[in-house]
Amino acid sequence: MKAELGIDPDEPYIAVSVIEWAFPLAADQAQAKERYVRSLCELLNILHDTLGVRIVIVNQVAADLPVGREIAERCREFVILDQKDRPVADVRSIIAGSSVFLGSRFHSCIFGLLAGRPLVALSYLPKTSGIMTDLGLSARVYDIDGFNVDEIARTMIADYRAPSRGQAEIDRAVERYRRLYPRFADLLREAA
Repeated sequence: MKAELGIDPDEPYIAVSVIEWAFPLAADQAQAKERYVRSLCELLNILHDTLGVRIVIVNQVAADLPVGREIAERCREFVILDQKDRPVADVRSIIAGSSVFLGSRFHSCIFGLLAGRPLVALSYLPKTSGIMTDLGLSARVYDIDGFNVDEIARTMIADYRAPSRGQAEIDRAVERYRRLYPRFADLLREAA
């Protein structure tokens, strides 16, 4: 898959999932969507400028491709948009192979958690913020409408530079949750 995406076998990358979200609670839905796209592009530019890595937008849901194309168009020098319709196992593999992960889609966040990837989640519904809070990872989840670009950039840059620390934080949270709720692994797999 790396070859299909134009990534060298040993080349690190950041994976991102995006969502074609209607922002139903926003006073101006079009403005909220534009803010999401603009903020994502600003974040991806900071990550690329600071770390020198390319970003892969995963294609978890084909309906998200329009917003993915918009972001890829604005950041064309370093963003790769995977437009191929892939099985879930392949999407999970792309996320698992990334250095760090930014998820806008709930299930992609689950994929990142299962892979132990250092991640930040953008919550569009309470289910994302709920699972992250239950895991003790509330510092790694932000509301999709008006998230703090600089805070997320700091977290992701720190995770990229010290991946074992971010990965250990995710692994500890998932393991603790598994001990507290023995069916957790089954529930995550069912959700995925």
